[in-house]
Amino acid sequence: MDHISHYDYLFLKMIQSNRINFLDLLFFWISSTAKFISIASLIIIGLLAGFRQQLNLKRKLYALLVIFGTSSIITLVLKRIVLRLRPSIVHHDIIELSKPGLYSFPSGHTTVAFALSFGMLFLGFKKSIIFPFFVWAFLTAYSRMVLGAHYPLDVLTAIIISLTVSLFIAFFFRKWNQKTN
Repeated sequence: MDHISHYDYLFLKMIQSNRINFLDLLFFWISSTAKFISIASLIIIGLLAGFRQQLNLKRKLYALLVIFGTSSIITLVLKRIVLRLRPSIVHHDIIELSKPGLYSFPSGHTTVAFALSFGMLFLGFKKSIIFPFFVWAFLTAYSRMVLGAHYPLDVLTAIIISLTVSLFIAFFFRKWNQKTN
């Protein structure tokens, strides 16, 4: 594991040393939008489903809520089990441009951004809606490393958690949809 941690640190150091300083505020802003955009999007989908009285959209919302909640819980549990300290705590040459909590593995911001994006993809939302969410999710993941809050492995693990949970829930969503139609 030390070997992996070493390369994880080197990759983070490369990302940070090649950052463009005047974009730091932009990345800080992108990073800070992760939870707000995720929750606001779920609320908007809920409002649209209610106003339009579309059963399929309501079902997609329920599935998205399960994806979002499950991914978040898995991330929180792993964070409490693994207890991996933030990069700037372990490596004093890593610049911390945000004020995150103590532990970094996996990235919660990345998890929620990708849970929403993968969920929308696998549940069959329109591609024109999904694409901006993925751009935002990738920028969120990258911002977490640029800001020194996470190692690349923290971000990659968050993406894998979101992907796996989204695939799993979407599979059961399709089965449930087939039985109820």
